[in-house]
Amino acid sequence: MKLTFFLIAVFLILLRFCYPRLDLWHNGREQGTMITKGDNYIEGIWWSGKYRLSDDDRSIAEISPGGYLKFRENDTILKAESDLQGRITYTLNNGREELPLNDSGRNFMAAQIQKMIRLGFFGEERAERIYRQGGVPALLSELSRIRMEGGRDPYLNRLFRADTLTVPQRIELLQIVDSSTNTTEQQNLLSRFTRDQLRDSAVACKWLSAVGQLGQSYMKKDLLLQYLDTTVKPQEPLRAEQFDTVLAITGRFESPEDQKEILERLIGLSPGTTAGWTALIRATGALQPDYIKSELLPKIASKMPRTDSLRAAFRMAAKSIQSDNDYGKVMRAVE
Repeated sequence: MKLTFFLIAVFLILLRFCYPRLDLWHNGREQGTMITKGDNYIEGIWWSGKYRLSDDDRSIAEISPGGYLKFRENDTILKAESDLQGRITYTLNNGREELPLNDSGRNFMAAQIQKMIRLGFFGEERAERIYRQGGVPALLSELSRIRMEGGRDPYLNRLFRADTLTVPQRIELLQIVDSSTNTTEQQNLLSRFTRDQLRDSAVACKWLSAVGQLGQSYMKKDLLLQYLDTTVKPQEPLRAEQFDTVLAITGRFESPEDQKEILERLIGLSPGTTAGWTALIRATGALQPDYIKSELLPKIASKMPRTDSLRAAFRMAAKSIQSDNDYGKVMRAVE
């Protein structure tokens, strides 16, 4: 029992060491809490009612009657409260003393609001305003300022709704996605790129690179299945470099069943070159267990060009099948 308690204590210490910050969220439409805690540190936002930021991002322009908005960083506090007539009063404390609402107080308030912005607060309203004022370039620039990854969603949502994204801007957006340390956020954002947006080869290359960097195979598989959707019309063959990249990403999957799903899509798309067919045959021959190879190789045989070099590659892949019955079935498919 003592050993159990000791191990639990060690685990909690390690957990605290590895994850010194804890984010607590209660986010309602007109009421919520957002708190980040760590060793001797607290940063939080509390709000009730509707609120609107000023256009210059330096003050609170409006709070619904009876509402409030509070920001705290350790002993530093900004609180804005609205009375029943909608008049706003401020409490400003720089950690040493309360400040009046003079130039110094207004500068202090503006600085605290900037910290809230970097946490992603005021996002919905600001994203629309920034887009109206500066378009896509302004939104892309603003993304680098948002410290809290989840807080970038309103800006990213507005970007994806824009129909004016150029190829360089799509690549820049993918670079932002690729730099995220939150794989769930990465997967979500990568899934929002449409087939049309990935039509440009440079954009597709960057997108595939970002997919390949994801940690979990199931995330990569789901994104590649979307990319290789054979129901999309008109169906276009993959460029050779994109085909090779998809095969390389698939080869690093932990699950052979996940690999099988991608290889089936690639067979359905039919490689456009002998090199592509050869690579697909070899990738299939490397799969384990044998029943997956025995299922996929006949599908390849039904679609591949019957050249001598591809027949030779096919026979080599089939030789890795241990079952005589499955081997015979596969070889009959290529005869």
